[in-house]
Amino acid sequence: MDESHPPLSAFQLPRGRHGIPPEQVAESQRWRLLGAAAEVLAERGYARTRVADIAAKAGVSRGTLYEHFDDLPACLLAAYEMAANCVCDLAASVRDAEREWGACLRAALEEIMGFLAEEPALAHLFSTEVAVGVPAIAAARERLIDRLVETGAGRRSLEGAFALVSEQVSAGDAALLPQLAPQLALLIRQEGEPGERRHGEPAT
Repeated sequence: MDESHPPLSAFQLPRGRHGIPPEQVAESQRWRLLGAAAEVLAERGYARTRVADIAAKAGVSRGTLYEHFDDLPACLLAAYEMAANCVCDLAASVRDAEREWGACLRAALEEIMGFLAEEPALAHLFSTEVAVGVPAIAAARERLIDRLVETGAGRRSLEGAFALVSEQVSAGDAALLPQLAPQLALLIRQEGEPGERRHGEPAT
């Protein structure tokens, strides 16, 4: 990985007596654990992902992991929800009441695909393999789609978009996700376009 863009699990506070508030230490640990969970899952696959591997990559003990999460599925779910929130935040960041829905859609997809290309481990969280392996993530995927439907996109087209992203990621081509943005925009717009619905307007 490019040294100018370290993995999420690499951000660590100084060791020893550093005077940093305990809550900040805990937040740093949790952030590293979420990044490590995504990275180990991408490297090893769900069947071979272990709590010990995640803790080691995050630079914490197994006990520390269990202070933050009840078990492995809970940790993986939290990592997925972090990535889902990033996607929704990026989609919201390009909303503009003065710009037509299709233009906002294209801009959102460009931002989201660019983000996932830079964070391939997070992109892997959206793969079909992960949803099948962790039932709680499958449910979280449906909640994410529900949130995106509220922006004006159609459910069927969003499910198709997820499938295309999953296929690209599973093929090891996450870096090429930005090239997928125009195709995804066309797919989603075809279902979301009746009446030229603007962003934020629900489907009828």
